[in-house]
Amino acid sequence: MNKLLPAFVILLFLPLRIYTQTDATGALRRFEQQGTLLQNKYDSVAQTHTDTSELLHNIEIAKNILFQSKPHEAKLLLRETLKQSQRLFFHTGIVTSLSAFGLATAKQGYIDSGMIIVYQALNWYNNYSTQISQDALYDLYAVMGMLYSDKGQYDSAHHCFYNGLLLAEKDTAKNSARLLAAYNNMSIYWVGLKEWEKAAYYINKALPYLEKVKNSISFRRMGVGIYNNMATLKVDYFKQNDSAIYYSRLALQVARGDSFSTGLTLNLLGYIHSNRKEYEKAVSCLKEAYVIWKGMNDFNGLFSSGYALGCVYLDAKQYREAEPYLLEALRNRKQYARNQEYLNVLQHLYSLYQKQESYDKAFYYLAEAYSLRDSLFALQFNQGIQTLEVKYKVSEKDKSLVQKALQISEQKNEISRRNIFITATSIITLLLIALLITLRKNYRANQKNLSNKVTVLERENELGHLNAIIKGEESERKRIAQEIHDGIGGMLAAIKMNISTLQNKTITTEHLTELNGIMDIVEETASEVRRTAQNLMPDLLMEHNLLTAIRIYTDMVYNTNNLHINLQVHSEWPDLDKSFELSLYRILQEIVQNTIKHAAATSLVMQFRITDDEAHIITEDNGKGFDVKHARKGLGLSNIESRIKHLKGEVHIESIKGEGTTFYLIFNISNYKV
Repeated sequence: MNKLLPAFVILLFLPLRIYTQTDATGALRRFEQQGTLLQNKYDSVAQTHTDTSELLHNIEIAKNILFQSKPHEAKLLLRETLKQSQRLFFHTGIVTSLSAFGLATAKQGYIDSGMIIVYQALNWYNNYSTQISQDALYDLYAVMGMLYSDKGQYDSAHHCFYNGLLLAEKDTAKNSARLLAAYNNMSIYWVGLKEWEKAAYYINKALPYLEKVKNSISFRRMGVGIYNNMATLKVDYFKQNDSAIYYSRLALQVARGDSFSTGLTLNLLGYIHSNRKEYEKAVSCLKEAYVIWKGMNDFNGLFSSGYALGCVYLDAKQYREAEPYLLEALRNRKQYARNQEYLNVLQHLYSLYQKQESYDKAFYYLAEAYSLRDSLFALQFNQGIQTLEVKYKVSEKDKSLVQKALQISEQKNEISRRNIFITATSIITLLLIALLITLRKNYRANQKNLSNKVTVLERENELGHLNAIIKGEESERKRIAQEIHDGIGGMLAAIKMNISTLQNKTITTEHLTELNGIMDIVEETASEVRRTAQNLMPDLLMEHNLLTAIRIYTDMVYNTNNLHINLQVHSEWPDLDKSFELSLYRILQEIVQNTIKHAAATSLVMQFRITDDEAHIITEDNGKGFDVKHARKGLGLSNIESRIKHLKGEVHIESIKGEGTTFYLIFNISNYKV
């Protein structure tokens, strides 16, 4: 029974018949005469479908009809889709129709004619490849693989199936059905050659994709193929008959409603039961399949089921039941000239008649078998000789090609050496140019850095000089304030005491009035001396922070000069270095004095704000203003700008005549925080 497996595999997925070219021509003529009625059946459908998407849909319908073992009906529809595609210059439709038409022709037994049609599809694709979809190319690979397999050209078949797989794997997300079909074809190929491990690899790759196409029209055909392949693998490689029956029953569930797929699955299920010596179950499955094939008028299916029934009955020693099935199988294969299958039937008939002790019939079929075997051997021998001749000619050509290749290689090596030399020279030249450019840039950068350093040193020197002047000025202010306080202040105090003594003595009223006047002048002079000393050396900064000192100072200014100063503090003021605060105090003091002397203002607003590490101070008066661009800088403005420069701050002055003057002061205090 094991000898039947290759026949089952071929029938399962490649149900094609081999005719000679002469038979093909005659059969094609008879088919076209018999197909007139069916032609009319599809004319009304095909003529209405001129849209390309509808054409592709019709081609898919034709393929499904084809895989239901109805190639004659499929060809009628494909002939119309081909005409419509040519009329619309729809190249994808032309290639797909031609490849399916070639497969249908091969399934009618005209394999060579089918291959010619498929070659036409391939030529069309080569001429218009940019205008043809990848789906059409995949179908072309699949059909060519099937036809090459049926002709026994397995290397060419593998080449086509593998190229189809590579094409399908490029876009797995978009077309799961295409990838499933590609894995299915590869598994069919390796099962047919009994390369079980390779077949198992592709079957396992295909199984996850069945779920993705469960609701598509591809599921039945692909599901039956994958499950039957898995069943074949289980029974013949793993020897797991129970598992094989499980997968066959899965295939049978999927196949119900499709006579062709059901017949294939029942054939395989009968084989599995026979392998388990369950002859009654095997006969039941095979007879059911036999009825299906007979109803479809499918001679390939009838041969596979009938031949299998004869073998099962022979194994079960039911010789009388085996004889008619084997004789029918012999007539079937003799008619269609399948030599290897014909030889298998002859051998089983020899075995049958030998066991029945009909030695004359046994001898007849044995002689027929030996004669066919000899002719097959001679054919194979001649084919082997032809193959060797071809290989010899190819090897001679290969030698010539190798010599030419060596010459070309030497030329390429010489060109390569020249290119390397030119490339190396170019790289060295470019590196030298790059080095020179880098050195020039570094020289310019160093010169610029040196210039910047000189500028910085000059500025630092200038600032250091300015800082020394300001420190000297502050020291001088302190000394003068001390002398005024100790000297002139003390003398005024002594004068005041003497005048007070005179006031207590008996003097005339006229003299008393004069003394009182002198006393008032002395007190006013003493107050002015104290204010001057305090301005020269503000002790308030030693006792309070800047804002408090400024507030006390502005109150004192208001009492003596009637200038109202409004202090506005918009953020918390940090504790700062006293020397920095003293410089700020002097700057604000100078602004206030300039406002009193020159602006004739009645109001002055001072705003204080800290933002990150910057102190922002704005002063705004309502005085008479001045022209900032053309104004001559007096001692006051110069002092303000020099002190701000000393503190590395910024000053912006805005003034409008008749409206007032605004100072914007900005200082970085990050280095002055205590």
